[in-house]
Amino acid sequence: MSEHTPGPWKPPRLTIDEKAWFVGDPTGNFDIAIINCEHSPAGSAEANARLIAAAPDLLEACLLSQKVEEHLRSCKWCDRQTRDMCQDAIELAIHAEATLLAAIGKATKSR
Repeated sequence: MSEHTPGPWKPPRLTIDEKAWFVGDPTGNFDIAIINCEHSPAGSAEANARLIAAAPDLLEACLLSQKVEEHLRSCKWCDRQTRDMCQDAIELAIHAEATLLAAIGKATKSR
């Protein structure tokens, strides 16, 4: 199985005739996805394009959250039940949360 195109992917752009949204790779050399507007409910094509463009960021946030959980399981100083965490776990969790909030913002246009 091959790897996905590395992110961050470019924000979606609307075609001149407003019939489709394009999501591009970081270099701008090719399109990752083309979302047709013609048969989509109002606004859903743009929302879908934003969600697709945020996919690598959302994946990164999920992987960071998984890393936090792995750390909590293996660290002798952390207690998963009480959520007492060592400094490394706290820093990982803060980074994971910031990455997640940025990805959600990118996907929902609140960024």
